[in-house]
Amino acid sequence: MLLTIFLTLTIYLIFQYSSLCRVLKVRWLAKEKLRRRKSKNREEERGLRNLEGGGAFGGSGLGECMQDMPSPYMTPYHNYYLEQKTSPTSLHSRKTPSTQNLPRPHAQQASPVKRPSSPNYHKPPSPKQRPPSPLHRPPSPLHHPHQHQPPPQPPLPPPPRPQPQTSPTSAQPQFQTITFTSLKLSRLIGGGGFGQVWSATYHGTPVAVKILTAQVNLSSNALSEFQSEVMMLSNLRHPNICLFMGANFEAPNRCIVTEHVCRGSLWDCLRTSLEPPWKECDGRGWGGGWPGENNNIKEGTWPFGLVKRIIEGGGRGMAYLHQADPPVLHRDLKSANLLLDTSYDVKICDFGLARLKAYTNSHTGNTGTTQWMAPEVLRNERYGEKADVYSFGVIMWEIITRECPFEGMSQIQVAVKVLNERGRVVVPDWCRRGCPKLSALVEKTLEANPVLRPTFEQILEVVKLL
Repeated sequence: MLLTIFLTLTIYLIFQYSSLCRVLKVRWLAKEKLRRRKSKNREEERGLRNLEGGGAFGGSGLGECMQDMPSPYMTPYHNYYLEQKTSPTSLHSRKTPSTQNLPRPHAQQASPVKRPSSPNYHKPPSPKQRPPSPLHRPPSPLHHPHQHQPPPQPPLPPPPRPQPQTSPTSAQPQFQTITFTSLKLSRLIGGGGFGQVWSATYHGTPVAVKILTAQVNLSSNALSEFQSEVMMLSNLRHPNICLFMGANFEAPNRCIVTEHVCRGSLWDCLRTSLEPPWKECDGRGWGGGWPGENNNIKEGTWPFGLVKRIIEGGGRGMAYLHQADPPVLHRDLKSANLLLDTSYDVKICDFGLARLKAYTNSHTGNTGTTQWMAPEVLRNERYGEKADVYSFGVIMWEIITRECPFEGMSQIQVAVKVLNERGRVVVPDWCRRGCPKLSALVEKTLEANPVLRPTFEQILEVVKLL
């Protein structure tokens, strides 16, 4: 008995220590990224000041430094700058008496900028020999320095700097900001560690609004990262992905707005009676279609057609997320995050809030999330798409049995059972006899080794053949 208590306490302390290390690492990375960004901005500002005035060559700026440089080495921006510095209008606009009434000096009188001697240095051509640049208009042959000049015009703004070329995949999608006053909240749907979910209308359209509580304190860098991820998620479009409509990040009414799915979560539907078109169906009668001899089928089991429909819908949505570039990991996949519409079609939701957990104190997630976690996630190891496959295997077990995984066990007990005892949910015998392919698929997704688990594309191929 004492040994069991000691082992349980040791595992609990290790779990808490690893979680604390993960939070400290994320905070350090966020601060380091912000420091590098500020340092880069300071270097860019210092470079602009050197170009516009003084610079590294001395003198009065870019115009004098680049005055004797040949045109092939000059960019259009430099030519434009020299045109503004040396144009006749700019010379006559000066008010100093020493330059207003004197004739234009010849090129031989200009003192060149001293440069270090080098055997490879080529003297630039004089202004008379220099070919005109594309943006530098040559002087008119009828021009004379003593002739009347038109009034000086204000200098044109500098040409826009060339923008870096971006590929279509790297372009950020459009992000709509929804004001909180435009939302009309009607009733409370649910709540969790991050806030409350309300049913509302947005300009007459039914929507679901998740309002973040004031206890979720985010730093500026963390909030910026969260906004970037939400912008990326706003570009996802799939029939089995809950449609993201917009968000509001102004405190204290930070909220996320999505489409409203009427039947609620799969977790709630598994604990209520079926509605049309599946109301008259059961596991034995019409619409059931469970293959094989299912005389011992549990009463209240969902029809096989409905089970297959939900598994296919969830698999298609997750395959779409994993095939994105870069892949989108849900990281909190469970039956409470699968919504069902009037036709019992699946809508995956809440895959954007998983990143928010890394910046908050409640980084372990909501109560019950441990029951769907993969072993590598519980061990705080690096994980990828196969962690979502494990969670989806637990969801498939829920749909078949209509039971709660590891019911009556705490999070620590679940972690000990999964890690030390290699425990996992067990497919019932009637499903093994009636549909061995589905039973083998569920067991394959619950493998302790992530390499042995199938991908969502492979899961869909097996389900189509059932």
